[in-house]
Amino acid sequence: MNNVLKAKRYLAESSARIIDAKNVLRMGSPPSTLELCNEAMELALKACITLFGIPLGKNPRSVVMDNRKRFPSWFINRLEDILLKESPEEVLRCIRKAEELNNLVWELIKKVNEN
Repeated sequence: MNNVLKAKRYLAESSARIIDAKNVLRMGSPPSTLELCNEAMELALKACITLFGIPLGKNPRSVVMDNRKRFPSWFINRLEDILLKESPEEVLRCIRKAEELNNLVWELIKKVNEN
């Protein structure tokens, strides 16, 4: 399976975690919602790593940042803006950050496919 397909699979899993987070929040479990959002963000980062053929490490955020020169500058600028904002303690903000990261990685995949 090529890297684009693997990355899309990670993003599909990330999207599913975001949907689960929203559903769990409706049932009244903010701690579980935060956990699912963090999982969604980690899966989106794994998609980035996989897309560029970088070996996965234990901490996807560190792997991406350690290899930032391999990614387009527009992507890294937006990614840093998403990741360097304060850690979301409010569940709705966490969901928004996870969705924003997911959308950013989808945009990256589209642009990589165009080239």
